[in-house]
Amino acid sequence: MKQTTRIFALFLSLVAVLSGCASQSASRADIPQSERSKYQKVIGELKQNKKLAPYFEQAKAYALYPGIGRAGLGFGAAYGKGLVFQRDEIIGMTSVTQVNVGFNLGGQLYRQIVFFKTPEALTHFKRGNLELGGQANAPAPISDIAIFTQLRGGLLIEVSIGGHYYSFSPRARADDNALPTTSDSVLRTGASQ
Repeated sequence: MKQTTRIFALFLSLVAVLSGCASQSASRADIPQSERSKYQKVIGELKQNKKLAPYFEQAKAYALYPGIGRAGLGFGAAYGKGLVFQRDEIIGMTSVTQVNVGFNLGGQLYRQIVFFKTPEALTHFKRGNLELGGQANAPAPISDIAIFTQLRGGLLIEVSIGGHYYSFSPRARADDNALPTTSDSVLRTGASQ
C-alpha cells in the first residue's frame, strides 16, 4: 500500500509539472478566429439547454472545456484545454488535467463547463485557492461554483481515486488575443468513485 501511495504521489507530481509546462507554452500563442468560432458554437449549443440557461444568466464568469480526452489502463488520465469568459469576453486560457489510480479501462471524450456564481469564486479559481470534491462525470454544484459535464463518446470503466488540476493564464490586454507568459494558477480537486 505504501508503494502504491508513493507511485501515485510521484505520478501526480509529474502530471502537475507537465500540465504547467503545457499551459505555459500554450499561453504564449494567439487565440485564432477558428478557435474562437468553435467556442462560440459550443456556447450557443449549451445556452439552448434550458437547465443551463439560468447558470449562464447568473454566472459572473465561466470556463469552457469543449473537448477533454480521458483514457485508462490501470492508471487513468484526462486532459483538456479551455477558455475563461466573463461577460462573453475571453479573459484567459485554462487547462484541466486529471489523474486516477485504481481500475481504469477504456476512453472517453467529454466537454465540461464550470460556472463561477460570484466574483470571489472566479478570483479563487484564478489564484488556485479552491478545493472541490466529486468526480467530473456528474453535475456538481458546490457553493459558488457549478460544474456540468456532457459525455461526447467512448466507454470507460472506472473504480479509482484521483484528482483534477485546473490552471489559468490571464489575457495580456483586452484589445488583443495575446496571452502572457506568467506562471499558471492551479486548482486542485480530489475525486473518487
